[in-house]
Amino acid sequence: MQLSDSGSQFSCLVSNAYGTVLSSNAVLTVGLNTGVMLEAHFENELQGFTIDNTYGSGNGLWHLSTGRAQDAGHSPIHSLYYGHNETSTGGGNYDTGVSGGVVMSPTISLPSAAPITLSFNYLLNVESLTGYDVAYVEVTTNNGASYVTLASKNMFGGLTSPTAGWVSNTVDLTAFAGTTLNLRFRFDTIDGIANATEGWYLDDITITAPPSTPLITAQPQSVSAVVGQTVAFSISASGSAPLSYYWNRNGAPIPGATNASFTANNVQLSDSGAHFSCLVSNVYGTILSSNALLTVNPPPPCTVPPPRIISWWQAESNALDLTSLDNGTPAGGVRYVPGKVGQALSFNGTDAEVSLGTSAGNFGTNDFTIEFWIRRAARAPSKVSWVKGPPAIETAQDFGICESATAGCRWH
Repeated sequence: MQLSDSGSQFSCLVSNAYGTVLSSNAVLTVGLNTGVMLEAHFENELQGFTIDNTYGSGNGLWHLSTGRAQDAGHSPIHSLYYGHNETSTGGGNYDTGVSGGVVMSPTISLPSAAPITLSFNYLLNVESLTGYDVAYVEVTTNNGASYVTLASKNMFGGLTSPTAGWVSNTVDLTAFAGTTLNLRFRFDTIDGIANATEGWYLDDITITAPPSTPLITAQPQSVSAVVGQTVAFSISASGSAPLSYYWNRNGAPIPGATNASFTANNVQLSDSGAHFSCLVSNVYGTILSSNALLTVNPPPPCTVPPPRIISWWQAESNALDLTSLDNGTPAGGVRYVPGKVGQALSFNGTDAEVSLGTSAGNFGTNDFTIEFWIRRAARAPSKVSWVKGPPAIETAQDFGICESATAGCRWH
C-alpha cells in the first residue's frame, strides 16, 4: 500500500437469486510508519506554509523557487528561497536594500511520546557576522504571542553561514512534546550592506516522532441554536499523520463528514437532542470523541405589537397583513426562508417584489414609523434605508427598501 491509496473506499455487493444488497463503505487509511508529523518538499505549492514578506524590516524576498533545482542535498525541483534573480544553477542575491520576512508552518499537534525531531535541508550564504543578515528558526505554542528560538545563525542550533552547498540540520523538539505549535523561519538583513551573496534556500522540512495512535486534544462542544441557524462542531487531535475524521450523528456515520469540523445548516426542532461525535483514526489505532449535544430552540416571540399599529406583515409563508386587509402580492423570485423571528421574505435583487397596493400605510399627513428586520446577502459595505420612491414613479404613498453600495438604489 502507498500513501496515494489513502482515502480509498471499499464496499461489497452481496447477491443471490432473490436480490442484492450493498454494504457500507470501509475507508483505507495509509500512513507513514516513520511517525512523520510534518513533511514539506514544496513541489509546486507551499503545503500549508505561509509567507509574510512584511515582517521585520519588510520588503522581504521569500518565495517558492526553482533555483538550484537539481543540486544534491535537497529534493528537486522546488524550494523556498530568500533572494531574487536566481537561476536553476544558483547565482541569485538579496541585494535590494534593507529587507526582512518570515515563513510560517501550519499548526502541528505533537504527540506526548519522545523523541521528536525537526530536520530541514538548507543553503545559507549571507554575512557571517551574527548581528547582520540574521537567520532564525523559531517555534510558538501560543499562536504567535511569543517565540522560542531553536537555532540562530552562527550562534547555536546548527544553523551556519556560509555553507558549502546544501546541508542538513536537525533540532530536538522533545521539549515541546504534547503541545500544538507553529514553526517560523525568519530572516532580516538589518542593513543594506554586503547583501550581494546568494541568500537562504530552505527545503524538506520534516518533523518526526515515534508512531502514535490518535489522541484527542479538544473534544467537540455542545451547541445551542435557534431554528433555522447554522451550527458547527469541531475536534482537535494529535497522532501520527495522516489522521482521518468520521463524524457520527446519534452513533450513525454522516455521509461525507470527514473533516476536523462538521457544519449543519438550517437546524430544526426535530434536530434537538441529537448527539454528535467524531471517530479519529490512523494506521496505529482509532479513538472516539465524547458526544456533543445539539439543542435547538424555537425562535423568540415577536415583541407585543404597539397600540395603533396599522399593518403587520409577518411573512409566515405568505404576505398577509394580520392587522388590516392590506395583503401583499408576491411576484418574481420571492422566497420564504428562516428569519429573525419565524420566516422571512427573501428577495433575489432582480425581479422579486411584494406589492402592497395603494391603500397600505394610508396614514395621511400623520407622523409614522416603519420597522423591519433585514439581512443583506452581500458582504460589501452598503446602506439600507426605507425611503420615498424615485421621482419617476413617486406617488403619495410610494415607499420601498433601498440598498446602495455607492450612489444607486435597488428597489424591492
